[in-house]
Amino acid sequence: MAKKEVVVTVDVPDDVQITVNQEGRIVKVNASGEKGSLEKTYKIPNVTVNQKDKQIVLQGHVMFVNTLAAHLRNVIRGVREGYTIRMKALYSHFPMSITVNGNMIEIKNFVGRKDRVVAKIIGNTKVDVKGQEVIVSGVDKEAVGQTAANIRNATKIRGYDPRVFQDGIYYALEEE
Repeated sequence: MAKKEVVVTVDVPDDVQITVNQEGRIVKVNASGEKGSLEKTYKIPNVTVNQKDKQIVLQGHVMFVNTLAAHLRNVIRGVREGYTIRMKALYSHFPMSITVNGNMIEIKNFVGRKDRVVAKIIGNTKVDVKGQEVIVSGVDKEAVGQTAANIRNATKIRGYDPRVFQDGIYYALEEE
């Protein structure tokens, strides 16, 4: 199978400052924008990274180049706009209370349990609880998504029929 070499450019907006350093197989990205700053490290083999004015030029195998380009676009969007996931707490019999303590989210009285259910907040992700709504936001797409997944997994019903016991914290659908 022949290697497919490609060149991909990622445009950097004027309001984002980004530096990309390559040391062998490791690519380090520092970005800052309106919503904050982010530093990421990627181990990508056989990719050459060059920065020219407001463009980042990636050259190498198509699979690795496109993966790194997608990550760079996510970093740029994160420091410009941020990422937000809205979740909703649903319960039928036992009203649960949700609190944020440091880098942990505590859910009390989940399905009538006496102990507390705990979910971990990843990185610099911010979690706001307003009644039954849980808003997870931050500049790092991976950290925001993993924090939301931790909350969802912590309140997953185990050992009961999920058609009857529908309590939990679920991803809210956005209305347009």
